Amino acid sequence: MNSTGKVSDKDVIAVIKAIVLHPKALDALINASIKQEAILNKRELDASANDQLRSIYTSDSFLKEFVVSFKEVFYDEEIFGLLEIYQSTVMKKLLERSNDLFNPLYYAMSEKVKEIKGKTL
Repeated sequence: MNSTGKVSDKDVIAVIKAIVLHPKALDALINASIKQEAILNKRELDASANDQLRSIYTSDSFLKEFVVSFKEVFYDEEIFGLLEIYQSTVMKKLLERSNDLFNPLYYAMSEKVKEIKGKTL
């Protein structure tokens, strides 16, 4: 919490970065953006695109436009609570290991869908 007790734009940007732009998620977002450009516009981006997108996506000036929606949904104390949770060591560990933890679950779920699909055809 900052010294004023009021949420600043920087506080909200820190929440967005902690939730959406942690290293693994940021890598996935950048890769998806590059693939989307290649598929939709049939245009390959050069090697510098990764660094450029990383810089843009993490810049406060880019993220500032999303601050208002967070402030409309969350009270100040809730934003400070989110910041505390997502910057905690345990949450950072969960986010860092999320692929290892959840991909087997997603795979098992997709197998169950295949089983049901096979029985209903």
